[in-house]
Parts: sequence; structure tokens; C-alpha cells
Amino acid sequence: HYERILAAWPRLRDSIRQRCGPRDELLRRTAYAAERSGDFARAVDLTAERIAAAEGTAADQALRWERLARYRWEAGDGHGSRAAYEEAVRVLPSNAPAAVRAMVLSGFAWHLAATFHYDEAKPWAAAALTACARVDDQAVRWQVYLAQGIAWLGTTAGHEDRADHEISLGD
Repeated sequence: HYERILAAWPRLRDSIRQRCGPRDELLRRTAYAAERSGDFARAVDLTAERIAAAEGTAADQALRWERLARYRWEAGDGHGSRAAYEEAVRVLPSNAPAAVRAMVLSGFAWHLAATFHYDEAKPWAAAALTACARVDDQAVRWQVYLAQGIAWLGTTAGHEDRADHEISLGD
């Protein structure tokens, strides 16, 4: 249904467009639906369209780049994924909301660790964990913890400190 609305968008009256919400949100939802159905190439194309439209804040753009990176990874484009994560980190403003910082930084850390660049991933995962301290959204927190865990995969150093930190978060 999202694809139909997207195809009809140029012909829709303003009153109908208003009920559908912003085009960027429609593109986001359509990309998500494409990704969930396994059409990763379509998710990539839709997210690239969102980036090209350049709507919203710099933090919004950073999140779009992070999504593009994830969709490229799922589409089998590891190099394109890394380039998109690097761009997400580059455009991420220092004053971005904590949840946005945590998502972007942990995404990049996850990618680096998933491509066996553990030492490079660790500082990004640590920065994501710092940002995550002010985030209540459990999905964001778990993404950060996943990136942190994968970054430490294959090593024994750091696990004790990580466990102590996890315990202190529960206090």
C-alpha cells in the first residue's frame, strides 16, 4: 500500500497528502516495509531518495545515512554500507539528541565489529554507550549493547568492566 501511495503522490490533492503525512515519513515507512519483506535494494533506493531531499535537521540526515548503511549491508554491499556509516558519523551534529547519537555511533561500531575491525569499533561503541546513558528507549539501548558486545567479541579484555557497568545501570 505504501508503494501505491508513493506512486500516486504527485497526483494527490493537498488534503489527501496532509492525511498521509510528510513525504519523508512515507518514504521511511515504505523503505522499512521493503526491508522487512526482503527487498533490500528497494529500501536502499527509497532511503537514498530521503537523503537527496535533505529535509529536516542534520540529526535527521545522520539517521537517514545510518539507515542507508544498514540497508546497504542487508543488500550485500559492505563497502557501500561502510561509506554510508562514515557519512552518518560525519554529518552527526555534536548537539544531536542522545538517542540519535547512540543509534548512529552504535551502528558504525556494529559495522566495524561485524567486519572484524574490533579495535576500530571499540571507541565508537564506547561513545555510543556514553550517549546511551541518557536514553530511555530500550530498542536504542539494546542496539548499543549489541554493538558493544560484538566489538569485544574474540577478546577477553574489557568484559569485567562491561559487566560492572551493566550492573551499575540497573542500580
